[in-house]
Amino acid sequence: MLKVKRILVSVLMFSVLVVVCGCNPPKAAIQKFNEYYTTGQYDLALEYSESKISKKKSGKGEDVLWCLNAGTITRMQNDLEKSNSYFDTAEEMMNKHAADRNKAGETVGSTLINDNVVAYLGKTYDGIMANVYKGLNFMELGNNELARVEFNRALDRQRRALEYYNKEVDKLQKDVDKKNKENKNAQPVDNSKFDELISRNYPDLEKYEVFSDFVNPFANYMAGLFFYLDGDYSKSLDLLKESAGMNSDNEYIVADFKMVEGIALENKAPGSNVWVIYENGLCPVREEMRFGLPIPVSGEFIYITIALPKLESRGAATANLTVSLNEDILKSEKITSMDKVIQTEFKKEFGMTLTRAIMSATAKAVLQYSLRDQSPMVRLAALATVVISTTADVRMWTSLPKDFQVIRMDMPEDKKVNITIPGNEEKVIELPDCKNAIIYVKLPVLTSVPVYDIISFE
Repeated sequence: MLKVKRILVSVLMFSVLVVVCGCNPPKAAIQKFNEYYTTGQYDLALEYSESKISKKKSGKGEDVLWCLNAGTITRMQNDLEKSNSYFDTAEEMMNKHAADRNKAGETVGSTLINDNVVAYLGKTYDGIMANVYKGLNFMELGNNELARVEFNRALDRQRRALEYYNKEVDKLQKDVDKKNKENKNAQPVDNSKFDELISRNYPDLEKYEVFSDFVNPFANYMAGLFFYLDGDYSKSLDLLKESAGMNSDNEYIVADFKMVEGIALENKAPGSNVWVIYENGLCPVREEMRFGLPIPVSGEFIYITIALPKLESRGAATANLTVSLNEDILKSEKITSMDKVIQTEFKKEFGMTLTRAIMSATAKAVLQYSLRDQSPMVRLAALATVVISTTADVRMWTSLPKDFQVIRMDMPEDKKVNITIPGNEEKVIELPDCKNAIIYVKLPVLTSVPVYDIISFE
């Protein structure tokens, strides 16, 4: 009788956890934000993001995610100090989450329910892009000292990413071993059957174009460009050499590298240039994929549904933009694809995501098996708990672009740059009296109004 009571209490507690945490409100919230963002309703997108941020200083739930989105919108509205404040908050919480990652209960909670019960910790590319955006904001504010700090942080995040990832893999494997010992009734899942399910449901996973490790070529290029404009030619040369190696078919990046090489190694005089940076389109979103998996428990098979995230591509606003320069028409060329950056991390993490999903399915199968002799009501409650709690983690920073592009040209004598966005608008940008300048253009969708920022250097 006592054993039955313990089981009933466990089911009840589990059901309460599910009601509180197990559904997937982040998915609906992200969809609402995307609706505002992709229709150009940036004030509503910002208001919605801010409403989702808790008042807790340490952050909880999806605070990192909503601070990143709020930082993007305020940057688009040219409220640069507020943008940096949101990115600072997001970065502080990401750093804190990383430091607290090993605390007891996080993996247990996600194993029993789903990954959504754990606070959104931020992806490696989240941290890198937050630092890059802060660097750009400080450049526009004229604070090169703090811009330097942010670009150095972005590069350091890339350097440490693989080490951090390997630690996460080791930690998860220890959790798996511990759970396998605890779940004495559960047998290992037949990998061949599971591989078949993954292959059938994720046909594009092996075809993803990915970068080595966690490198974001846009971060390298913008850091290299900043250090050149700040007069640190040696550091700029190293970064632009890497950028040219990753983008050997981009004539503008190769020209930047050759220019800085001439300055650093041959004492040539710096030129006077304009760079047009184009932040184009929409990054992928995560969608939920659900399919059944038979879990062996004490010689029987318990059929469990598992849920995993899947990347769904979204569109570019345009193929490129153009600049009219005298008789020439210059077309922007790609620096990097954020699709590819995100696919790199998704593919690297997929094994861990899959392992946690199997652990969760196994725990739920063992729960159902342990209640096989209980009343239909108890078994029904357990089944409802399993079904409701099976959701994929689809949280991600969705206001990032599909790709980044660049045009590099000599500074026009009249300080005017004629930019054409095919299908959208023509714009004449009048530059201040400066030696070098960056014109930063952002266009999420073709029908939205482009955002133009000017960063000038004496």
